[in-house]
Amino acid sequence: MPVRGLLYLRLAEPLTDAAMDNLRSRFVADLVLEPNDDLMAPWIPLQLFEYPQCLPGPLAHWYEANLAKSYYGLGYERGDLPLFLRCAEWLEAAVPRGEVWHGNDSTDESVCPFGAEARAELLAYYERVGHEPYVSRHRQH
Repeated sequence: MPVRGLLYLRLAEPLTDAAMDNLRSRFVADLVLEPNDDLMAPWIPLQLFEYPQCLPGPLAHWYEANLAKSYYGLGYERGDLPLFLRCAEWLEAAVPRGEVWHGNDSTDESVCPFGAEARAELLAYYERVGHEPYVSRHRQH
């Protein structure tokens, strides 16, 4: 089973129900996300994450994007990084007071800030190696 990529929006204050509904519909429409392909069931993006104590940093309100895609990162070059980058950039623009974080569902320690600099570094790595390290490892087995 693949390691799932996680994308979070971290806010000091919770979103109102109306703001959340608006953000959800815009997130799906603007990014042209397919509920049966791009999002985890129940296909509700940006759900309030129920277990924020496992995430780093001061107490905050965490919203998970619920993307149904494999993780992409150093040592696990498998997932749809361009989708995660698009979603992160969109969230950052749509909720300027929020902070975007990225990681995987395998270790809580993987979750870290995913600002412009972190995204640029990961994109440069992706453009350099793509999925080849992951593919090569599995070709050898």
